[in-house]
Amino acid sequence: MLLRRANAVATKTDTLLTQIKPYESVYQNFVDILGKPDPAEPDSITQQRKMLTARQQDISGRITRLRLYQLEAQQLVQELRQHGTAIQQATMTQRFPTPLGINFWSQLSSTSGQDKNRAAALASETGAVLKEAFTGQHALLTLGALALSGLLLALHFFCHTPVRMLVARFLPTGRIRPITAAVICSLIGVVAWGGAFQIIWNAISFNNDAVADDLSALADMVAAQVPLCGFVLELGMSILSHKPEWRVFSMPDTLARNLRLFPFWFASALIVRGVLRYVDTRSGFGLLPIQLLDGLYTLAVSPLLFAIPRQLRLSAQEDDPSANSANIAPLLRTLVTTIAIVCWGAVLTGYIPLGYTIISWVSVMAITMTGLLLVSLLATALGSSVFPSSAPVGAHLVRLGLPARLVDQASVVVPGLINVFLLIIAFSVATAGADFDPTQVSRRILSIFKGQAPTDGSFNLSMDAVLLCAGLPILGHYAIRIVKNWFRLRFFPTTRLDIGAQASILNILSYSAWIIIGLCMASASG
Repeated sequence: MLLRRANAVATKTDTLLTQIKPYESVYQNFVDILGKPDPAEPDSITQQRKMLTARQQDISGRITRLRLYQLEAQQLVQELRQHGTAIQQATMTQRFPTPLGINFWSQLSSTSGQDKNRAAALASETGAVLKEAFTGQHALLTLGALALSGLLLALHFFCHTPVRMLVARFLPTGRIRPITAAVICSLIGVVAWGGAFQIIWNAISFNNDAVADDLSALADMVAAQVPLCGFVLELGMSILSHKPEWRVFSMPDTLARNLRLFPFWFASALIVRGVLRYVDTRSGFGLLPIQLLDGLYTLAVSPLLFAIPRQLRLSAQEDDPSANSANIAPLLRTLVTTIAIVCWGAVLTGYIPLGYTIISWVSVMAITMTGLLLVSLLATALGSSVFPSSAPVGAHLVRLGLPARLVDQASVVVPGLINVFLLIIAFSVATAGADFDPTQVSRRILSIFKGQAPTDGSFNLSMDAVLLCAGLPILGHYAIRIVKNWFRLRFFPTTRLDIGAQASILNILSYSAWIIIGLCMASASG
């Protein structure tokens, strides 16, 4: 909250400074028009010059104060972020008594009475709200909202056939059809589930005197997770479709059938996560009951990570020729096993906030990366099958007068730029605490493009800086190689550049990239 207020002050200061700065030059122009003081000039000119000079000095003073406020706001934002990082690290490394010991349960029982009273009060408030919602004329509004929400959810579940018919009608055959249908149906799922919950809650809370701040906060936190549930369920229905030709990724029918319950488990876990966010922040429960609930959630959700790699392993053992997942199965199995073991170990040894943070971050990033992967696949498929000069849209652009070579280059470059921007979004979500707060994510994206002014020029040697400086050259090497291969295999064949020009471009690109990597390493170390 403090960080939002400080950012609001900084934004307002920037806005005021942008608005007031042109007046300084306007008054200066007026003074220049009047010229220097002349003893023979009329008194009206002299008075006008004095008035304009006074206003110019007032504007200059205001600009000076605004710049001072701007600097102080930036420093305050930086200090608040440092404090937030320190608090987060201290929280994640905080150790509680292990749930395997007697000390944990004895401390929990000592405060159980107060926690039971708090839970009973919340349950009583919920019962009063529901009783009021289904009483008298309010019951008609609630039942109407339930019917409308059911209609929205039915629209989501039965939207696949018409969407696929439209996609098959307007798009060429190939992977672009299932990818486009999955993206459209995912958007419908997000809107349908989010809208259904909002309709029901607004109908229940409308003129309902029993609704208090606690229940409103709980509803808001659950509402933030409901659209994600719709997205996860729709991804499950699109990726694991009953019809193999409409699956985004090719997989055997046995694997798709065995994984169909996984999206429902995952969606349920997201709803529980929304409730736990209320428990952690607004419920008023004691510290140990909160840790108990977070620990149980971590222990329950961690085994879900085993579902996909286990089914991939079983599919590979069946020697199905269409099971292309055997290559990634060992990597996924190792990754999720490590995450699950770390989370279980953290909970059982008392580092419950650490385990809960890891499992929450992994869950949200899995949704983020899957959604961005769908958009990336859609952009690439559109660029390769719809917009080239030989494709329908590209051919139409050529007929309008655009060069075919330019259309082919744009169909390769634009998807590449979209993929780069999607990576920036993924990085922003990951560094914003794996949360879907649009304000924080957009601020992270702006900071990537605009950068941040350093608060001091001191050398900063820290563990994250050392790891970043060690990892940047490695990641940069592979990134440069990928980009050079993309130019060599995808972009250059669409141009008329000779071999010498192509080599020069690749060399300039490589040298510039290594210079940027070196500057990033210097910046990371202060």
